[in-house]
Amino acid sequence: MQLSTKKHVVAVVTPLGVKEELVPGASQVLRQVGQIMHQRQSVLLASASDRGIEWITNEMRGDTVVAFSPGANKLEQETVYRLDTSWAEMTVYTGASDPAHIRNMLVSAEVLLIPCFTDALWQTIEVAVQVGVPVAVVTDVSPADFQEQVRQNVMHATTDIPAITTHTDPASLMQALVQIIH
Repeated sequence: MQLSTKKHVVAVVTPLGVKEELVPGASQVLRQVGQIMHQRQSVLLASASDRGIEWITNEMRGDTVVAFSPGANKLEQETVYRLDTSWAEMTVYTGASDPAHIRNMLVSAEVLLIPCFTDALWQTIEVAVQVGVPVAVVTDVSPADFQEQVRQNVMHATTDIPAITTHTDPASLMQALVQIIH
């Protein structure tokens, strides 16, 4: 196996306010994603409003982590949106709320990774489909069934859905990501 030295730019989205009781095993999965991204020296793009992302960034010390904020500047981010991006190396102030600031993040990414899927993330997948960014999801749902769910839940989904890969564990999914973005 040959490792690439190129740093991959991966957008990661978790359900807002992800908690163990909502997504069992979430912290373990997110930590594992952070460890794998650290080993691969990936660049992480994340929404500033994504509360679960800190589990990933705790494992990525020294790596490039960029937060995309809906605030127009730091003051608005902190006072209006009440968001802390101390976990990020850099913050991009978009001045755009959901889903526009997610779109800004996704156009900069090679792939969207969803390590803890819930139905609350269909809008994010829809934006990825619109932008044409491949989507990788950790889920117990089979790839064919998940594709069908995408067709049912994403307004702009057609038979031309960008590469959507599903796996039951982050390590297998990250291996598949390498194939998608090469």
